[in-house]
Amino acid sequence: MTETQTILYEGMFLFPPSASTDPGAAMDQLRDILGRAEAEVLVLRKWDDRRLAYSIRGQRRGTYLLSYFYARPAQIANIQRDVTLSEQVIRSLILRADHVGETELDLERKDGEAELEANLKRDHANDTNAERPKSEPEVAAAAVEVPSEKPTEPSDSPGSQA
Repeated sequence: MTETQTILYEGMFLFPPSASTDPGAAMDQLRDILGRAEAEVLVLRKWDDRRLAYSIRGQRRGTYLLSYFYARPAQIANIQRDVTLSEQVIRSLILRADHVGETELDLERKDGEAELEANLKRDHANDTNAERPKSEPEVAAAAVEVPSEKPTEPSDSPGSQA
């Protein structure tokens, strides 16, 4: 049996705004869809949160996920079918990525890794701050209210006239 050649594809997937709070779940769903089509995922990352030009399935905002993957051309129809049947994916666009070179793929990988690392650091910092009990000086400092200073009004001096 001859093995058909895999081609590089670029996929843009639109999810509801709830995916911005938990992009990992949306990414896992996409990995599952692409995995069923035997696609080799090179890059999968959150691209942007945007206001939509018009309402789609009652949504006015959306979260975009960008993906680069190798797949056999015959599997693209299966990917599109699975995406259409998914209740979470609002819209998708899959194109051949002949225009994308290795340099662009490397940049996308680095952007995705940097974003993932920043998210992990932020989540770790949030977990650490949530678990750490406040010390007595922190509690006391939080309880003390600092009076706001009134701005001083210019006084009418004998030399100034309006």
